[in-house]
Amino acid sequence: MMQQFNTLSKQDQQNQLLKEGTFLAEREDGPFRIMLYQLDAFYVEVYFFNLYNKVAFLQTFSDTDALEPYLLQMDVSSMLKPVLQ
Repeated sequence: MMQQFNTLSKQDQQNQLLKEGTFLAEREDGPFRIMLYQLDAFYVEVYFFNLYNKVAFLQTFSDTDALEPYLLQMDVSSMLKPVLQ
C-alpha cells in the first residue's frame, strides 16, 4: 500500500489522506509544520511550509522509531490514571 501511495501525485496523495487517513499529531520543525497521519499500515508526514501556506512535500514510513518526535509532546497521564489506581 505504501508503495502504491508513493506513486500517486502530490494532489492525489493529499486527497487520499483527507479521505482515508487518521490525523495523529502535529509538530513544528524550522519553517515547517509537520502533520502526522496514519493510513493503512504506514504513516505519512505532511510538511507544510508556513511561509507560503502550502504543502511542501509528503514523507511516508512504517518504522515506528520515526514516531519518537511526536511521542515527546504527547501527554499520556490521563490514560495512566485508571491503571495506577
